[in-house]
Amino acid sequence: MKQEKINRAFPSLMKLRDINLPVKKARAIYKMYVAVEGAYEFALGEEKKYLNEFNGTVAGDGSINFKTTEECMAFKDKFEELVASEVELEIEPVTISESDIGDQMLTPGDIYNLEGFVIFE
Repeated sequence: MKQEKINRAFPSLMKLRDINLPVKKARAIYKMYVAVEGAYEFALGEEKKYLNEFNGTVAGDGSINFKTTEECMAFKDKFEELVASEVELEIEPVTISESDIGDQMLTPGDIYNLEGFVIFE
């Protein structure tokens, strides 16, 4: 699985983690969350290393500034390599139905982000 897919799924998986589910499904989501969290945190740490290596600073609005264009391009290349990398992640997709979720909400974006992690019925 590509790191980019993990990075995209993690925030939506955090939302799903906080939804009340039947015990078996909640346990399966928990196991998946723990596995994905490890890969996500690793990538986040690598991104921080790249920022330091290429003198990047994060502004208050979340944008990243570099001293030179060369450092910006070098960071971009390393970051793109990171998100394109394959991660060994053994997960078992969890099937969740509308009756499992009840009146709790997920966005269409969450459903897209969780593709391959959750099967929605």
